[in-house]
Amino acid sequence: MDLCFYIRRCDAVNKSGQTSIYCTITINGTSAVPFSTGIKITASKWLPKRKTTSDETSDTVRREINNIENLLRKIKVDLQETEKIITANAIKDKFMIIRNGATTRKKKAETVMFLDMAKMYIDKKVKMGASDRTRKNNNTFLNNIKQYLQEQKIKNLTPSKIDYEFIEDFTMKFQFEQKNSKNYTNCHIGFISAVLDLCVLKKVIKHNSMTSLKLNYEDNFDNKGLTIKEIETLQNAQELSENEQKAVDIFLFLCGSGCDYCDYIKINAENFISRKGTLMLNYERQKTITYNTNNSNIANPILKDCAIKIVEKYGQNNLPKMKYLQDVNSTLQAVAVRLGIKTKLTTKRGRKTFSNLSVNKEMHTDEQTAYQLGHSSTKQLKHYRAYNDEILNNLLG
Repeated sequence: MDLCFYIRRCDAVNKSGQTSIYCTITINGTSAVPFSTGIKITASKWLPKRKTTSDETSDTVRREINNIENLLRKIKVDLQETEKIITANAIKDKFMIIRNGATTRKKKAETVMFLDMAKMYIDKKVKMGASDRTRKNNNTFLNNIKQYLQEQKIKNLTPSKIDYEFIEDFTMKFQFEQKNSKNYTNCHIGFISAVLDLCVLKKVIKHNSMTSLKLNYEDNFDNKGLTIKEIETLQNAQELSENEQKAVDIFLFLCGSGCDYCDYIKINAENFISRKGTLMLNYERQKTITYNTNNSNIANPILKDCAIKIVEKYGQNNLPKMKYLQDVNSTLQAVAVRLGIKTKLTTKRGRKTFSNLSVNKEMHTDEQTAYQLGHSSTKQLKHYRAYNDEILNNLLG
């Protein structure tokens, strides 16, 4: 077997004046198609008889050519043991398989950390048009999870390590030991699951191990609204302090309008409209996220009696306001205890009450109810309404 190493001086050289060394294998007078060795040298420094160069790279070039020669000769010996006829092309083909296998061998994958993917998830949502509120909430979730990992001395957390046991430990610590609410804890769990979904899309992990857990806690929605009797109890409440009366009136307006508190505090006379003698609201929601879609985030609720009475009491420009949402909720809950209302009162409960009244009492469809709430679809309506026997009574007349 003859091996010839040479350069093609007519070939174009790269910017540094280098060209490739080629090799031709010949057996019994028959040569294989020349192939590039991958060795780059300065064309003017090539010494063909010595199979090296005349510059500082000579030792390296000589060593690399020797390695190729030794491999080709070894391939020939191996083929002689299995093949009757050895050809130059057979040796070349075997060499190319070995070389390509070595050059295409995958590098060890860089370990991807969960916290890094969480930051990527937040950045992605911001680029898609997430609201400032959503961005702040996600950053809060991330910081709380980071703090949990530090306290538990968990380092190098990869997405693949997040499983049911991890979530169970996080829940025990965050909800039961730190006294956070179940809903707030579930918000963190939902954030973790959303990050894992991104990890699946990015092929960091094969599947989201939290899928079954996510279905488990999402099945337990608190979508209960107040009954007519409970609303009347609030309307007829006596001996309330000024702040308590203000909180109750705010809540009653929310029950009759379906507003979130962040939207309610910005409502003025310009947001009230009348269509065919029916009083309605028209306002742009602060929390709705459109994510670069054409879906509207305008809410158009038809006001119910409990909200109309509050408007008549205060006027469209002077609706009662309290500075902090927490003050409204804590005051409402104290009043509820005195009045014997067992349902936990929060401003969000007002939105759920509106939805349940619309569906069960007034028999609005899900699409009509979602439109009034300012939702672009009925997907999130499951959080706000629960069908009950009242709708059947209304259908029966």
